[in-house]
Amino acid sequence: MWLFVAACAVLGTLAIAAPGSMRRIVRIFLRDMPVRIFGFICMVGGTLLFVFASGTHLPPFVQIMGVVLFIAGGVQIVIPAFAILINEWWGEKSDLWFRFSGIVYLGLAYLFYLASHATGTAPPPTAQ
Repeated sequence: MWLFVAACAVLGTLAIAAPGSMRRIVRIFLRDMPVRIFGFICMVGGTLLFVFASGTHLPPFVQIMGVVLFIAGGVQIVIPAFAILINEWWGEKSDLWFRFSGIVYLGLAYLFYLASHATGTAPPPTAQ
């Protein structure tokens, strides 16, 4: 669960602080192979979320996010052209759009944090 917290937090912070960098990340996914690889990663992540949702504080939220991630990954594998069209559209948006999406990412990071924090699982180790 902490991986999803970190990924959403990093993407959200990057989208708010440096929308140009986020735009460059989106442009990576304008070819079939990176889209399909990301689709496979989404399907594996969605499966893991769904399977381990019962051990979290917010199981319905985690299960829904798992199903959404799994379906999105399947669409990216089967129909990469659809994901490429969405990414082209996304890449042409203004900096304000990327900043808004960053706020949404940070909101998701907070929800994943709540789901993982309330379980009593230890946070990732920190250097002391």
